[in-house]
Amino acid sequence: MAGLTVCRAICKRTITRLPGVARYEGDIVVLTDGRRLQPDLVVFATGFRYETQHLDGVLELDPDGRPLVRNCESTRAGGLYLLGYRFGRTFASPYLRGIARDAEYVAGSIAQSREAWKNHDRKRSEMK
Repeated sequence: MAGLTVCRAICKRTITRLPGVARYEGDIVVLTDGRRLQPDLVVFATGFRYETQHLDGVLELDPDGRPLVRNCESTRAGGLYLLGYRFGRTFASPYLRGIARDAEYVAGSIAQSREAWKNHDRKRSEMK
């Protein structure tokens, strides 16, 4: 989604805008207003500065305090993807064009991962 499409989706409540994340408790996300959620997916829009304090202890950091990622995925927390970081996937990763390419790559990775879990669950239920 791009441009006004996102704004329209928020207005139609296709995309739910929530307050900030206070902390994580396993697969539970605790919001700053106290609500507790167990989402399928969390998307952060942090603006023009990197904000990762809410991920303290979850991320592995380089000596400069930047999260370490391989193909945009956290080296410590598998399934946690970060966009816009230097060498997240390519030299272009911190730039708008690179972020767009990386976002497409990450979306594909998430889709493949979800499909793999569905197949795994289907096979497990067939074995019972």
